[in-house]
Amino acid sequence: MICGNAGYQEFCGRSYEFMPLCKPTVEGNLSLYPLPFFNYHESGLIMQVFELSRLFLENGLVNFHSSGFCMYPCIKPNDLLHIEPRSVTQIEVGEIVVYRNIYRLFAHRTISKGRKNGQNYIIARADRVKFGCDGEIFDRDILGVVTSIRRKDKEVRISQADFYLWDRLLLKIHAFFYRMKMYFWRYLVHFFIYLQQQKPTRALIKSLFVNSKIEFFLQVPLGGKPNARFFRQASFNDLENYLKKGYGLKKWLVCVKVGSNIIGRWGFVLRPENCPFSGWWLYEADFKIRYRGTNIEEKFIGELDSLLKRLGIKDISVSLFEKMVLKEKFFKTFGFKKVSFYKEGFLDGESRLGRRRIIMKKVIYE
Repeated sequence: MICGNAGYQEFCGRSYEFMPLCKPTVEGNLSLYPLPFFNYHESGLIMQVFELSRLFLENGLVNFHSSGFCMYPCIKPNDLLHIEPRSVTQIEVGEIVVYRNIYRLFAHRTISKGRKNGQNYIIARADRVKFGCDGEIFDRDILGVVTSIRRKDKEVRISQADFYLWDRLLLKIHAFFYRMKMYFWRYLVHFFIYLQQQKPTRALIKSLFVNSKIEFFLQVPLGGKPNARFFRQASFNDLENYLKKGYGLKKWLVCVKVGSNIIGRWGFVLRPENCPFSGWWLYEADFKIRYRGTNIEEKFIGELDSLLKRLGIKDISVSLFEKMVLKEKFFKTFGFKKVSFYKEGFLDGESRLGRRRIIMKKVIYE
């Protein structure tokens, strides 16, 4: 039974933005940070750096600039963090550990250590948070610890800093302007996407990028592991042969490139027959905003339909949280239609995601 595969469960638990989950899959695998909807460029870079981290760190080649205020005032935005590799057994309580959670890196302070199922783990928490924690963090997700912090060419202490009145005032000012900037850009982007979904706007911008050089290509995982993060470019025959093999989890990508830049990438996965949500599902979807509604989007839709038909895939499903109107319109553009509702009731009380989802389906051929 494929749902007994821990790697498969982890993959599903981390792809729930576009796929509904069954309870066995969720337990121990659900993250509060789902896959980003339009941010695969940044996430891919972070994951590649993480996979090569040991090599880089051992040669002293990795430093990071911090962002955010969760470790303020010990770590401030744009501080330069020097990181050294450590295993769980080498990390001490009080040290700032750098670890991955899905496609993001976090630097939080270690507050305790433990052991579970024969594996050591640590518990970390941001300095600004008084309660709660980040959950159990094992060796596989740890990049290292922060050994020095440089701020404006001066080294500052790593120990938890006192939160003076002046620091609190500065933090409130920083946080206010940061929130205002984020709200402004969020609503501006949402408004722009909304305009792109309207028929008059689409008719107006459809002629854009007519002479652009467009290239479509396929990618398959380098290995058969469910959570393989590295893909290789493949021909159609390579993809057919890959799908015929006995891997427990079949997933692949179709990408579109304009010039030298990848502007769209969709990922498909086949959920097994014994899964409550069997069949082909979309687990990743990205298409750069500036190309929405143009002839490039139209060609991408045509290429997708042709490819899926050649592979004998009759339909594709995708699931969204209810009231995500812009995403729903985005998929309607690609021919998806709403077919049902589903409520992940077992998530109630665990996170904000315990609510109704819509399930959309695109029929490729009857």
